Amino acid sequence: MFKKIARGALIGAAALAMAVPAHALTEVHLFGASAQYTFWIDAAPKFLSDPAGAACLGTVQHAASGDVTDNEATMDERDAGAARGLNCQGVGEEVVITYTTFSSVKGIQAVKGSATFDGCPAGEAGVPDWQDLDGDGNGVTWGPYPGTAGSVDDLECQDIVIGASDVAGETFNQESHGALYGPAGGDWYDSYATPEDTTGLDECRPIVVPFAFFGSDNLPVIPAGAQGNLTRLQAVSIFSGQVTNWSDMGYSSLPVAACLRHAGSGTHATLDAAVMRGDSPLLKDEALPGSFPVFMGYVPVTYFNKGSSDEVKCVRDAGDAGFGAVGYADADKNGADFDPAEPKKADRIQRLKYMGADATVDTISNGIYDFWSAQWLYYRADEDPTVKAKVVELCNYASIGANIPASKAGFWAAEGDMKVTKSTDFAFPSWK
Repeated sequence: MFKKIARGALIGAAALAMAVPAHALTEVHLFGASAQYTFWIDAAPKFLSDPAGAACLGTVQHAASGDVTDNEATMDERDAGAARGLNCQGVGEEVVITYTTFSSVKGIQAVKGSATFDGCPAGEAGVPDWQDLDGDGNGVTWGPYPGTAGSVDDLECQDIVIGASDVAGETFNQESHGALYGPAGGDWYDSYATPEDTTGLDECRPIVVPFAFFGSDNLPVIPAGAQGNLTRLQAVSIFSGQVTNWSDMGYSSLPVAACLRHAGSGTHATLDAAVMRGDSPLLKDEALPGSFPVFMGYVPVTYFNKGSSDEVKCVRDAGDAGFGAVGYADADKNGADFDPAEPKKADRIQRLKYMGADATVDTISNGIYDFWSAQWLYYRADEDPTVKAKVVELCNYASIGANIPASKAGFWAAEGDMKVTKSTDFAFPSWK
């Protein structure tokens, strides 16, 4: 693949004109956390078109798809997106940025080259095949930016420049056992996420990833016409399996269903670090309706899910099946409204307040809401210096609140706007 990367706008257009050959191609491939997908498919084309970003003076295009069906990857329906800018910095540079989801821990492993993906060589993974490298006539159909995004319908092995994770490598220490897609079933998956050694990697943390609990519409903690609330004690009790019916907490009788992500998810690791906080262990084994552990009242109905979209579908479907279901995902997963009216994949569920506060940019940045994590973007310390310069440029851009895409600005906080910080994922927020 081509790996010539132009220097960032911060060093000046004059220096760029001397340093970048005409028609240089820059490719920056991000891989990992599913919660970050919708952020980067909006942030990448904004970065390319913005004079404060990559300053691409030519055409800027973008594409996104949640249904990659023509795909050499072993996992289908992987979320993937791409953005492309021409004549960046006015020196003829072409920049392509892609984002492909898997899970946070896999993002770190991909950039380290410590695991293999999609039949690719170490350090590579399946990303949008925008050049149709395999010659099968499929790849990326571009749409103009701003405007409706085109589609991604094929992935191809490429070098992973940035491993995207919702938590630090050392935060992983979870396991899960169950079908891949919760109530929808799928192959059985035993996942062990052990701490990841990030020696040899540099990182930046430009934004905060907001998480929230979601409940099915039938939850007794949801008042009529108002947003429901979950306390920390309730969350810990549900996701550790200590309660099996909402009547255990003083409500009317309704069996509990706990929807969790599989181990390796940064969202799952954040739940463990920021909410459970070592007081109780997370559930780790699937328990289906009618199974012996559920029948005996040992644990609630328990599902595990591969991605964040599967997670919210789990809450919806378990609620439809007559359970009071609770799960967790990126806070704006079902849109800006806590209870959206329009049908979508996250309909019939509500975003819940946590400890009386909603997961908005104001409550997070002002230290009111603490179910969040820093976005960790890992890249190789020995990467080509010009490649690292582009990564740093992207990180610096994303860390400024004014550069957060409008679609995310109500929830996702830029690091530069945060009044509080966490020294580790396990630490309680403290004032800067």
